Amino acid sequence: MKIVLIAFYDFRNHPIRILHKTLYNKKIEVHTIFLKDTYQKNKLEYPTEQEFNLLISKIKELNPNFVGISLMSHYFQLSKKITKLIKENTNAKVIWGGFHPTTNPEECIKEADYICVGEAEEALPDLIQKRTDSILNIWVNKNGKIIRNKLRKFTDPNKQEFADWTDKNKYYIEDNTIKTELKKIEVAYIMGARGCPYSCTYCGNNSLRNAQKECGNYIRRRSVDNVIKELQELKENYDIKIVDIRDDVFLMDRKWVLEFAEKYKKHINIPFYINIHPLFCDEEILTKLKEANLERVFVGIQSGSEKIRQGLYKRFMSNKMLIDVSKMLKRWGINVTYHLIVDNPFETKQNKEETLNLLLKLRKPFDLIIFSLIYFPNTELTNLALEKGFIKHDDLEQYSNKMHTNWRFNKDKGKDYERFYNSLYILASTITPNWFIKMLSESKFLKTHPNYLKKIMLLEKLRILNYVVPFLKRKLKIVC
Repeated sequence: MKIVLIAFYDFRNHPIRILHKTLYNKKIEVHTIFLKDTYQKNKLEYPTEQEFNLLISKIKELNPNFVGISLMSHYFQLSKKITKLIKENTNAKVIWGGFHPTTNPEECIKEADYICVGEAEEALPDLIQKRTDSILNIWVNKNGKIIRNKLRKFTDPNKQEFADWTDKNKYYIEDNTIKTELKKIEVAYIMGARGCPYSCTYCGNNSLRNAQKECGNYIRRRSVDNVIKELQELKENYDIKIVDIRDDVFLMDRKWVLEFAEKYKKHINIPFYINIHPLFCDEEILTKLKEANLERVFVGIQSGSEKIRQGLYKRFMSNKMLIDVSKMLKRWGINVTYHLIVDNPFETKQNKEETLNLLLKLRKPFDLIIFSLIYFPNTELTNLALEKGFIKHDDLEQYSNKMHTNWRFNKDKGKDYERFYNSLYILASTITPNWFIKMLSESKFLKTHPNYLKKIMLLEKLRILNYVVPFLKRKLKIVC
């Protein structure tokens, strides 16, 4: 039996590389096609006709029994088109899996021969090798008759395969060409745990947890030794410069983290990145991780308004906690990237002012990524927005494809006051003096003409703002 896997918009797709290795070790011939790459890009450019042709030509050449498509909600329409092309040009059975089929199985089973609901490492090999209609985690579409099999218990993450970073049986489509080699790997992606301890109302974990609540403990941690073993293999085979640990909340198990820091320092000692939550962050933890070569952390602020962050998003952290953590990170010389969510109809101008005030209290400089609020289906926030009439059914991500054009929020889009505050947020992350940013925030002229802030931001980027602040101050006094 032969299967072709298709992954979208990420040549370094970590989960699909784990699945590739799993199938290979089950003696199944597996090929993976990576369609498009947006690594460090903002928008997801739709494949060209030539790229679609390259994809279908390669599938026809490989002549598989199955084609597996891994999709998030924003790939729903793209997956429908590719499935149609596969059906028109091959005899392969199409299997959908990933986030969207798991959280919206009834919608997805109409489009494919099979869908995998939940984890695929055991279900997919069982389907391919046993060829029955009673595989746990697998739904079957037999000419419109739907067989909905039950979910299986979660797998032990310590028994999962390590991701396959070789180029064997892998193909990369981008810029109207297909290649069989990836550029040298300098960033190692790894996960020490599956699942998140939180259920933020806007996040895909919110609906993913609910869809798999009968499968066991949603949070599953690999042993430290298991993680270190995978990293040692990567270090031995590739010239790794950065280790990017993709756990949703890395610090949630203190004992595990301290053991990891000790062994990572001894055996790996490569600069690494993690996601953190201020609730689990203290001096001892940061000291040990810094000694182990922690270089950067990512922190989800999402909003400077505690009413929005805690009441709406259910991210239970105070502004004081965020400020205290920023001081600790600065003291230990650890770089930080904060995340914000904007484009939120629940937020008021006062909430935006609160966000700016919080950013001005954080230690500078810091990196800031601003995301647009995405309406993933079946999340608590999406359902509330539908109920309040802020959005319509067509605004759900599988229909709107908002992430294709505006995931990392375009500060040039939106209403004047939104562009005004988003520009100030970015300025607040720089070494621009707080008094100057506060002065800009009080300008009635800039609130209605936010494009002028772009020029000020350019001056900051060129590091010459200190020379022109006195001049700008005089000009702004005239128009304020």
